[in-house]
Amino acid sequence: MSPWSTSRTTAPPSTRRTWQPNRASPPSPRATPLAGRDGLSLADLGLRADEAHRYIDEVRGKGQDLAQLLTLVGLGDLVALLPASVADRCPRPGVVCRSVADAPPAVRAVVWPQQSRSTAAAALVRAAVRVADEVRERAAG
Repeated sequence: MSPWSTSRTTAPPSTRRTWQPNRASPPSPRATPLAGRDGLSLADLGLRADEAHRYIDEVRGKGQDLAQLLTLVGLGDLVALLPASVADRCPRPGVVCRSVADAPPAVRAVVWPQQSRSTAAAALVRAAVRVADEVRERAAG
């Protein structure tokens, strides 16, 4: 199966939700030529959609969380493909984010054990369902 597969896992009908995918928005240091452009393509980054997954192992371990990853981007050590929603929520001095029109969509899923009794997990699932429903309603017009 392709790492960019859009197939869905099987879930009970009452728990299935379709999420609107975010296109990648790679942050890059402000000093690079890519930073001044309005949008990018995978080719601009030296990537092809069918090969982008091969670079995952090269950057694993370079940062423990998003803050560290964006710090490395700001230092010019790497370029990251992140969902556009990350760019909106995590502005960073010295780092710019640009959309990549042909990047595969980023898909998020919320999964929990059917027998779970966690009130925190239940609250997260309710919030995720509410947001997914709101996004779907906005998209429908």
